Amino acid sequence: WIFLVNLPVGVVAAVTALLVVRESRDPRPSRVDVPGMVSFTTAAAALTYALIRGAWASELTVALLLVAAAALAVFVLVERRSQHPMLDLALLRDASFATLLVAGALLSAAAWASLTYESLWLQSVLGLTPIKAGLVLLPASLAAFGVSAAIGRVLHTASARLLIGSGLLVIAAGALAQGVIRPGSSWWVVMPGLFLVGIGAGLAMAPLSATAMGAVPHSRAGMAAGAVSTFRQLGYAFGIALLGEVFHAGLARVAGPALAGALGGGEAGAVMARSPALVPVVHHAFAAGLDATFAVAAGLGVVGGVLVLVFVRPSKAPAEAPAGVSYETEGESAGRSRRTAVR
Repeated sequence: WIFLVNLPVGVVAAVTALLVVRESRDPRPSRVDVPGMVSFTTAAAALTYALIRGAWASELTVALLLVAAAALAVFVLVERRSQHPMLDLALLRDASFATLLVAGALLSAAAWASLTYESLWLQSVLGLTPIKAGLVLLPASLAAFGVSAAIGRVLHTASARLLIGSGLLVIAAGALAQGVIRPGSSWWVVMPGLFLVGIGAGLAMAPLSATAMGAVPHSRAGMAAGAVSTFRQLGYAFGIALLGEVFHAGLARVAGPALAGALGGGEAGAVMARSPALVPVVHHAFAAGLDATFAVAAGLGVVGGVLVLVFVRPSKAPAEAPAGVSYETEGESAGRSRRTAVR
């Protein structure tokens, strides 16, 4: 169901695009950069699998990291020599654009990666069903959606640098506000922090891609949007790996390494059912692990916000269409042709 729910959204988006989005044509379309796609996909897949897998001393994880590094090196060499690169590496020389890529990664890590471990607490410790745990986390999504929709109305007049920077700082505040879990705490203690995270994400996500697209030449706008989306996904994987290590360390500090493995694997309910004497230990361990996790997530948000406020320059005015590129709709084009024929 979590995948099928995307189908009606995709249909609505496709129909809306056909009806509303103005047509554009590239007078000099470029070839698909197959070597760049293959090398980067290999690097991203190996790195993501290594980050999610963990077990940093294992041979498989080390091998995956080496494969990712080698594939990334190949990608850089290919892109530097390609006449039609998937990612023009020269764009990374622009401080604003490079910072926005990092900000996208840090946004995903700071805002969403901790939900993985928060849901463990909600379900395995507090005993909520998956549906109820999802409802607890819902305020973050609703706030992000609402704020993003509202920001869209002022996106072209407000300072994108301030929106993104302040959004990341609000995410940091929301993460800190969730670091109040104590043994015996109920789910409602994290609600204010989740709401703040949603507000911050809504502030930052809406202008992030648009600002990155505005920081590069018009012909590279699609490339910039794709790069931001990719960095956000990689940042999420990085955040899960980093915060997972922090979370596990917090569990182990209270419960010991052996029990921490079971708790981090979602077996807290079973542990408490088998050994009622361990109930206080489990609650204390989760409180320590999650509080440390939220603190690190807040730090990632602060770093991202400061980087944006310092290095991102004010966005430029929207660029005019390059010579030979038409943005008129098919209906407008047909009408213009008919008027020309009549004349």
